[in-house]
Order: sequence, then structure tokens, then C-alpha cells
Amino acid sequence: MIDTLYGVAYPLRDKIFSEDAEAKIRKSVANYCLAQAEARKPYNFNFLDSQTDEAFYCSQLAYKAYLRHDIDLNTGRGVPNIPGTNSVIFPQEIWSGCTNRKVKEQTV
Repeated sequence: MIDTLYGVAYPLRDKIFSEDAEAKIRKSVANYCLAQAEARKPYNFNFLDSQTDEAFYCSQLAYKAYLRHDIDLNTGRGVPNIPGTNSVIFPQEIWSGCTNRKVKEQTV
């Protein structure tokens, strides 16, 4: 599988956290994501069920990891208004809802 790195979003940027609190949140988010991978959670093909912890799609995993710290990445920004999709966590809404930085595209 080949993918392209587009950029980096910073969900904690512009939030009011101490440096220590921000580091703890980042570590917790990383640990949560690693724990889901180690548990071999399957891919969540039901994009409308973003609240499950039994399976994940990529942006849902980030959403759930940050939501544990009361940071809601389900902003609706950058997403077309399609009825019934409010619960879907779209990558473009994380990108549009956070400070971000586009990088030179790299194949990964």
C-alpha cells in the first residue's frame, strides 16, 4: 500500500495548556493509538459509527484519542453538508479544524 503524506495537523496548538500538560496529552494520545494497534482492532468500515471502540478508521482513531482529553475533532469544518453524516470524522475536518502545516508531498 502506498500513501502520500500531505501535512501535519496540530490539535493542541492554540489551546491553553501548560507545556507539561501538552506533553502528557500527546503521550496519552500516542499510547491510546498504539494500544488499539496492539489489540489488533479491525478497520471500521461503518463510518457512521464513530463512537465504537471495537474498530477504527484512521481519523476516527485520532478523534477518539483526543476526545479522552475533551478535545473534539468532529468540527464539521471543511466537510460538505450531507444529511446523516454529522457523526463521521472526516480527515479534512481535522485538517481544517486545527492549525496545520502542509509539507512537501512524500510517498510513504
